[in-house]
Amino acid sequence: MHRPQDEIASSSHPSAPQALTSNINSSDPQLLDLAPERRGLVDLLETLLRYAWLIVAIGLLVGVGVVVSGLAKGRMYAAESAFVLDADKPSAGVSGIAAQFGIMIPQGGDGQSPGFYADLLASPTILRPILDSGVVVPTSTGTTILRLIDSMPALAGDRGMRRFYALQQLADRVSTNAAQRTGVVTLRVLDPSPQAALAINRRMLALLNEFNIDRRRTQATTQRAFVEDRLEKARVELRDAEESLRAFLAANRGYIPSSEANFARQRLERDVSTRSQVYLSLIQSYEQAKVEEIRAAPLVAVIQPPELPVGPEPRRLARKGIVGFLIGAMLGLFLAYLIESIRRARVQHPDEVARIADAFADLRRNWWRPWRAIAPRGPRPMRDTDNRIS
Repeated sequence: MHRPQDEIASSSHPSAPQALTSNINSSDPQLLDLAPERRGLVDLLETLLRYAWLIVAIGLLVGVGVVVSGLAKGRMYAAESAFVLDADKPSAGVSGIAAQFGIMIPQGGDGQSPGFYADLLASPTILRPILDSGVVVPTSTGTTILRLIDSMPALAGDRGMRRFYALQQLADRVSTNAAQRTGVVTLRVLDPSPQAALAINRRMLALLNEFNIDRRRTQATTQRAFVEDRLEKARVELRDAEESLRAFLAANRGYIPSSEANFARQRLERDVSTRSQVYLSLIQSYEQAKVEEIRAAPLVAVIQPPELPVGPEPRRLARKGIVGFLIGAMLGLFLAYLIESIRRARVQHPDEVARIADAFADLRRNWWRPWRAIAPRGPRPMRDTDNRIS
């Protein structure tokens, strides 16, 4: 049985697409490697051109949103100051004497690094008193007390929650920087009011000095209590040693010098001399601790006092808008690629897309009734695409 001439011709001479596919599949391996890359580049360019309006619209929407958000925040003013540490270390004699008896006294140098003060300025220890008591702000008629918890944006909730969020907002407006090489600590405060920014900066420096003075007084009180207790014991021990020497000399007033008597006398004299030195050292340490306990000299040397800001801080809205546009464009490109992938899947794999759509419909239908998802179900109705495949 002979086939028709047309069938013979079609089988011996494939169509142009089939020939092109066979040529690509049987050609040089470099062409096979480049084909997917070129196809991906073409798909990307096609997506960019087809959904350019969507990419640009989302980019503009995000960029404009960033600019509007910056405009809504208003202008901020910055008051900046700088200081270095001028803390005196506690007496080495007191610490040495305490160490001999196994008692450790806190050293002023421990934890008093520039980084310690930078973290301290941004901690609730300094910020909470400012939030509670407010700051003194000059006005045209004199001065007034500005309560920051009332000047910040109101939030829902009781006073405790408002105080918590106000403390967080105040911490966001304070920035510090500690230079480890020079030991200079920079304090920067932002506020919508230039007078308030200056007042907050000054108040923070004053609270920092108060913290240092209280800390030093606490250390001095601890040292004085220890030295005072030890001083009383040293006085008793010195008297006992002196009494032992006096008794020895009284008992051996007419003795004939001997090696044993000289050895005993020298030992008692050394004991009296040692205890006398300890006693004199404790007296000096006791007097120094009393002076440190009442001294109120500042421990921070301000090298750059805060000044009234002459102008607001730059908001850099143009740069933020451009960055927002680029981020929005990337988001739009991802959304466009997702839409294009779904569109192509509907054309190339309609049966799989239909199955996914059925699963999504079942999920939405059984969302509030999850027991229906595990109930026995009948066979899925056959679609046109299933008939064509079969």
